[in-house]
Amino acid sequence: MNFFSNYRFTLDIQKVKSQVSIPVHYGDTGNRFYIAFADGGNPYTIPDGCRVDLYMKKPADHKPLINACIIENNAVVRYEFNKNTAIVEGVHKCELRLYSPEGRLITTPSFIMVVD
Repeated sequence: MNFFSNYRFTLDIQKVKSQVSIPVHYGDTGNRFYIAFADGGNPYTIPDGCRVDLYMKKPADHKPLINACIIENNAVVRYEFNKNTAIVEGVHKCELRLYSPEGRLITTPSFIMVVD
């Protein structure tokens, strides 16, 4: 039997400060983030042709971890944990980076992943 957690939350691209803190167990690989965007409290539709990456800095060495995400129905970003997501204990500052086909970038407010 496989056990995993699905974390669902919304990030408002008009806000600057961290909006969510998520507890994660060290070494977890079966978890997923499902993240919707809002724009000033209104749902944000992700335009066709965009791509999204999860950008995370590890607390010990501040080296970045960048992984591709999946966009579902132009509304939700899905990130599936891999073997490198939760291998360092501590507070990880994370953000999503949305790239348009023209190369424009929208960076979400940060969210915190606490690996224990």
